[in-house]
Amino acid sequence: MRQSLDQLHRLNALAAKGLSCGKRELTRALGLNLLLSNSMVQGAVVPAMRAMAEMQGDVAESWLDALSGKKGLSAHLKQMNRRMLSGLKYGWLVDHLGRELFGSATFDGEQPLANNELMTLSYLPPPAGVELQPTALFHVGGFLPFSDRIFRMLPEANLFMHFLARGIGVYAMELKQDVSVGQVGSCTLAGLIDMIDELSDIAFDHAGRRRMVLEGYCGLAMPTYAYLAARPREADTKFDVAFTMVAPVDGRECKLLHESVATTPKHLLWAGGIMAELLGGYVPGASLQTGMDIPLGSLFYKSPLGRFATGWKQQACAGISRAEQLDGSQRRELAGAYWISPDNARLCPMPADVTGFTTRLWVDGIDESLELPYRYRGSQLSLRTIVEQTGIQLAGFYGGKDLVVPESTARILQRTMGQRYTHVVHPRAGHISYVMSPKIWSADHPAALEPNPIDLVLELRERRRNGE
Repeated sequence: MRQSLDQLHRLNALAAKGLSCGKRELTRALGLNLLLSNSMVQGAVVPAMRAMAEMQGDVAESWLDALSGKKGLSAHLKQMNRRMLSGLKYGWLVDHLGRELFGSATFDGEQPLANNELMTLSYLPPPAGVELQPTALFHVGGFLPFSDRIFRMLPEANLFMHFLARGIGVYAMELKQDVSVGQVGSCTLAGLIDMIDELSDIAFDHAGRRRMVLEGYCGLAMPTYAYLAARPREADTKFDVAFTMVAPVDGRECKLLHESVATTPKHLLWAGGIMAELLGGYVPGASLQTGMDIPLGSLFYKSPLGRFATGWKQQACAGISRAEQLDGSQRRELAGAYWISPDNARLCPMPADVTGFTTRLWVDGIDESLELPYRYRGSQLSLRTIVEQTGIQLAGFYGGKDLVVPESTARILQRTMGQRYTHVVHPRAGHISYVMSPKIWSADHPAALEPNPIDLVLELRERRRNGE
């Protein structure tokens, strides 16, 4: 009788637990439906209605000007024709000229140093005549939605040019452009950590075994931190400073993406993981694009109507057919539009293991333990290891106008790492300003970055070398 009662209690407990889980899943499903509905309305329906109203207003205003004699009928018809041609042509300009321009920055004297099945390592030397700094930058590239070619955006707008101009050579670790989905699917975060270590060894030797500066931007920042936590002794030998830009440290603070992932029922996340494994261990780039476009409200602007509406407002598009005809702002716009386009997204699958790590950061974030949701070679990763087992100085740069990754995401580092971590917020910078707005790196610009990231990094290097 006692055994039967014990079994009954266990069954009741399991049933209660199952009911509780079922309620949570139902709540998540309802929350996700509400979020998706709201995002679709705010990110697609409302912008479409607004664009249609604005175009109708432009037509009506032009007709009124013609009827009132402010301009002739011929001028009105020419303007409408030009707007129509520009609208129809804008999508073509993005898909062709934008594609041609995106990631086109190259540098005099650039040297290939190494490559493996996924990554290349190149050395970008400072220009001739520039006084050389006694350090170099190691850039962690790799798996990023829409491609890590963003850091070579344009010859006149890229991340590396500012360091080179200050005499800091750049070792660029970048994802190959012709990797297969099978190669992507076989990569894990542990494998990426090992690649950072192996390629930075080569860079360290090439740099005369002088300590370098380590950098990771946005989605590449957390693998950078994971490397430091996983290989502290190796990293301490090779780097004086490690800095990140717009790093989503505690994903819970990144509300737009956190809410999207956190409200997704766990069985859907589980099914997505199974599907990724069935595909060969990777998540298609198109899936990642949709998962980002919905919460960020950018669906409309990538649609045919959205592109038409953008071109409608830019009448100069009608007469453009070659990149040589573009001015600087048009070059940046078209290259940027192609960067976040569906066509480019499809070229950028992500390893399921790396995506899973990122998803756990969005959902659960990082608490005071500073533990990362990953085990490397059987050991739990923790950012506290960086402080306890290295002398590396850390810094994080954030844009005050960044709606995707707010600076609050790194407050956990401010609270726990003390003077070893320097937190900088540039009030007028956005998420991609450090790449797309080259003028703000100049001290004489009205919106200049203050402090300048390079000045601060060099100051932190001296602090490390002086044992502070």
